[in-house]
Amino acid sequence: MTALTSQVQMVPEDPVWQLQCFQVIQQEREGTWRLADGRRVKQAVSCLVTPQVGDHVLVAMAQNGSQTGADSFIVHILQRERCDSVQLNVPGAIQVQWQQEQIALLAKSKLTLFAAQQVDLGSLEQLLIQGKHQVYTAWETAVSHVQHFVQQVDSYTLTAKHLLKLHGEYQLLTADKEIKADADRIMMG
Repeated sequence: MTALTSQVQMVPEDPVWQLQCFQVIQQEREGTWRLADGRRVKQAVSCLVTPQVGDHVLVAMAQNGSQTGADSFIVHILQRERCDSVQLNVPGAIQVQWQQEQIALLAKSKLTLFAAQQVDLGSLEQLLIQGKHQVYTAWETAVSHVQHFVQQVDSYTLTAKHLLKLHGEYQLLTADKEIKADADRIMMG
């Protein structure tokens, strides 16, 4: 890759920064990479795409020319041989927030949201989840509290291994054709 060199100085007391293109040859440890010239660099906070070995990157270096990486940062990924998967990361951040009037995440085939401990999904107004096929799984407990609950299905089967309890101040059980009650013992009243 051809060398691109530029110098920037923000204010007189700041060091002069030089921009230059390099290739990443090794990941040293979390957040530190080695370049083709042997220099160690860190990922700048503004560089959201995590560098990979083989990437051609734009590096900002303080004029002192430190080889330790303390004053050298990858600020941009310029070229990647294979871009099948990209990891976004903000170095040193525990939480990332994206605030905008509207945000759309669009995937052509699959969208995965996963967390090792908890996923929160909520809305102050309306929460709409649509899909031709939907599967929900809770391993221990599922609790719902709603003011009005309406379901319309072609067939509905509900099975409880031990106890099935329905309670309300008033209950109405109707059928267009037939109601059956079948048990070893039926108690009413």
